[in-house]
Amino acid sequence: MKLSKFITIQKPNLTITYMDNSSISSKQIIYNLIRLKKTLIQNLGHEETYKALIEAICTWEPTNDKNSPSLKELVALSGLSYDRVRNQLQQMYRKLVDMTEEEHFFFTIAEVEYVFYVDTDKNSLSFRLKSLPVVPRVGEQISIPFFSAYLDSYDFYVEYVKHDMEEDRQVVSIILKQGLFNPYWYFRKAQAWEEGEIDYNDLKNLNEYQLKGKLNLKKYSFWRKDSY
Repeated sequence: MKLSKFITIQKPNLTITYMDNSSISSKQIIYNLIRLKKTLIQNLGHEETYKALIEAICTWEPTNDKNSPSLKELVALSGLSYDRVRNQLQQMYRKLVDMTEEEHFFFTIAEVEYVFYVDTDKNSLSFRLKSLPVVPRVGEQISIPFFSAYLDSYDFYVEYVKHDMEEDRQVVSIILKQGLFNPYWYFRKAQAWEEGEIDYNDLKNLNEYQLKGKLNLKKYSFWRKDSY
């Protein structure tokens, strides 16, 4: 993977540092720009030089197995040469990065969506909300009576909160686990992850009891893999 570089220019009484995005791959830039369609149109759409490429980026639609176009696809959609598409991608990306330093440049995020992911030993589900008066924080308890028959529980705690920023929408994902929040277990699991006692597959495939068994918590020794 190519890494971005920073160039520093020294002037009398002034030091300017900026990103040299020529070292960023076209694939990375495309991945970013495809998520900034409205911003591209609003800020660079008036420049004749970029109109064909911006139109190609904005007309491309994601598929189930692909969330950004390839350089080859943008070449075909825009009718431009490979070199011109590469160069214009670099130029547009650099201009947008520079614009973020300007006082009049804003992203306007008008929409918020909340997604709850609920997991129990019996079942799991997710549901979405358009509004939420109070966003729960990690460790707080939540009672959800709507699906208690399906989930075999209505008492949960917040394990994790993630905020995903889209061009005009914020998506707040809230992960709920069954039962009561246990601060000891929360930090013990974090320690186990940092020290390599458990890995991603363990977190994905083992339930809480099995994880506690793997970490040799005496009360849960039955749940160790070598016990069943």
